[in-house]
Amino acid sequence: MYREVKQQKILYLYVCGNLCVIVVFYPSDGYCDTLKAYSITFIEGNARETHLISAALFLILLAYMSFLLFTKSNKLKGHRGQKKVIRNRIFRACTGLVVLSLIIILLGFTGVINEDFYNANQLTFWMETAAVESFGFAWLNKGEAIFIDETKHITKNAIE
Repeated sequence: MYREVKQQKILYLYVCGNLCVIVVFYPSDGYCDTLKAYSITFIEGNARETHLISAALFLILLAYMSFLLFTKSNKLKGHRGQKKVIRNRIFRACTGLVVLSLIIILLGFTGVINEDFYNANQLTFWMETAAVESFGFAWLNKGEAIFIDETKHITKNAIE
């Protein structure tokens, strides 16, 4: 069973990585013009749509990772350390920010948010940025760079 779970996680990370590469190589606006110095690549066709769909899927998978995978523990709820409980709250808050960012982007594209306001403030860019940075904070939290359990700290110091 452990091997199946590990293979699923590897497949999941592979899909996330590929979506990230697609997002980079299919920019949303203005970066596909070979006459501009800052051009990333030149792709004719549906670069914007490909970018937006890939970015949405990528961010949904990041939210899934933060909410469901990062909060897993080998201990029952009552036996988890206080720092793990805090980390889980942070994971859920970061997931909320990712989902909120996706909702704002969706509201912008469906016309619920005024198009002039949405475009003038570049909300797609800022919401994608907020979502990725929120996940980055969750990732740092998962690596226990912020709230490390005391038992791991004691064990590490005892070995040194």
